[in-house]
Amino acid sequence: MKKINLIILGMQVTALAGAVAVAAPTVKDWWKRIALDRKETRIWTGMETLPGHLTPEARLRIPSLDLERLVVRGARESDLKQHVACLDESGPSLFVFGHRDIHFRPLKDLREGSVVELEDWQEKSPQRYLVKEIEVVDKDDLEAALRRGERPGRIGLVTCHPFYFVGPAPCRYIAWAEIEPACKTPISADTTAPPRGGV
Repeated sequence: MKKINLIILGMQVTALAGAVAVAAPTVKDWWKRIALDRKETRIWTGMETLPGHLTPEARLRIPSLDLERLVVRGARESDLKQHVACLDESGPSLFVFGHRDIHFRPLKDLREGSVVELEDWQEKSPQRYLVKEIEVVDKDDLEAALRRGERPGRIGLVTCHPFYFVGPAPCRYIAWAEIEPACKTPISADTTAPPRGGV
């Protein structure tokens, strides 16, 4: 009888272990969803503490880099210490600037073909872009490079380069991404001049 009880107990333990193993991915997925929901909430609720001269523009997301940032409009150069901002002239492209040390260091691992998403904060509908070109230019040539590369349906992600340079970096990194044909009209550009200082 004792032996039978031990066998039954062993079967129960095995069944319980199997149930836990089956349930584990479900629990893991559940916590992952919660984490993503909290992360999304943080991105959007962050706009509640924005200075009065800044307005939320979009949520920038690069899945391959696990990068998400709130993009603001109306930023001054000093605001780049805290925010990722779209700073551009009245042209067809949207330029998104961010400090390499604070926001955009993950761009060092960006590759051609990577997906970049911009989700308009009002419509909450992501627009997908694909990275088509990455270039590094002298900081004094940045404005000319942006004008040369801009075109409708294109965005430029801009930061300082080299990524681990100590002190003011001598170059600027530009990742050009183009909207997927299936997506709707891209987020429009505005009339703010690109920064002359470092990012």
